[in-house]
Amino acid sequence: YVHLLHGMRADEAGLVLVPVTMGQVLGSTVTGRIVSRTGQPKPLPVVGLALASLALAALALVPPASTWISICGLCAGAGLGTVMPTSNLVLQSATGRERLGAATSIASLSRSFGSALGTALFSALIFAMLPDIDSIRTGVGTTAHLDARTLHAFRIAFLCAAAAAALG
Repeated sequence: YVHLLHGMRADEAGLVLVPVTMGQVLGSTVTGRIVSRTGQPKPLPVVGLALASLALAALALVPPASTWISICGLCAGAGLGTVMPTSNLVLQSATGRERLGAATSIASLSRSFGSALGTALFSALIFAMLPDIDSIRTGVGTTAHLDARTLHAFRIAFLCAAAAAALG
């Protein structure tokens, strides 16, 4: 997204995306503290996925500026950060001590598989809408040029990701 629409190099793109990771850490930490105090894990991932869904939808609707990308990334990361600790807690509580390792490893495998599948579907959707991607943007570090088709493809993909988060 930031490479194709803004011509950012990998290091620049990485800095713009740091807030996603910061949001995940923040969401996970806050979730852990709230669950340890209340003992109620269920409402947090519901609220978190709603926040992630809204942030992903916002990415589809706001101007494609690095400030907006960072803000939406922080919110999406915070929302997604609520899911892992609560799902691990519920899973580990339900399986018991004798199956704890197997259940945790299956959850980790499922999470990795889901991440890979989601990334593949997101990319496939974008590249299906941009069959001539090489002629749209070939250089790195060139001046930012917002190609309307590229922006449209990413907006559709972000709306689909928002719908997936909302379904969750």
